[in-house]
Amino acid sequence: MNLEKYFKEIRKAAKDKVLIGLSGQVGAGKTSILNILKEKGVYTISCDEITNKVLTNKKCYSKILIEFDNVVDSDGRLNKKKLAKIVFGSKPKREYLESLLHPFILKDIIPLIKQSPKRIVVIEAPLLFESGFYKYMDLNICVYSSLKNQIIRLRNRGWTKNEILSRIKSQFSTDIKCKMSDIIIDNDKSISCLEEQISLLYNSLSKI
Repeated sequence: MNLEKYFKEIRKAAKDKVLIGLSGQVGAGKTSILNILKEKGVYTISCDEITNKVLTNKKCYSKILIEFDNVVDSDGRLNKKKLAKIVFGSKPKREYLESLLHPFILKDIIPLIKQSPKRIVVIEAPLLFESGFYKYMDLNICVYSSLKNQIIRLRNRGWTKNEILSRIKSQFSTDIKCKMSDIIIDNDKSISCLEEQISLLYNSLSKI
């Protein structure tokens, strides 16, 4: 699916704001790093959070029900775990869901950028590189983590081995994401080392 028009709308809405993309493989620790930056006063946008809201959108919800069977609980709520099991087990199903969700997600990013009181906006996007969104950022950051630590983190979320491997295989590898980035944050070391890296990043961003 061509998302260029949405990327261009986001870039236009940003005006003179500095857009920074934050990504990394599943289980790399993107959300934790985004939250630390937020605590430091950086204006952040989480595509994961937007996705959770989009899934409750009536138009989106109805299209999901047409395409996917048995993904709704008895109370009518979408069962995201069941949906994930289907889409990560079938590339065509995953691509369909992405083509459905991405326009909604990108449209929702626009007002969030416009209302930012800060010049710098950090956008966490799992598929930043795969979608081509990274081309419209002023700077791209990748969170690095070894496969071993990715698996440990995802195991702690209660994911099965098959769920973990299917998610990992659905994205660009960590090496590819790192090569496409301007800055790499190593999340394979101690917490103090991670905090030091984020502090250095924050100080650098403050000077932009």
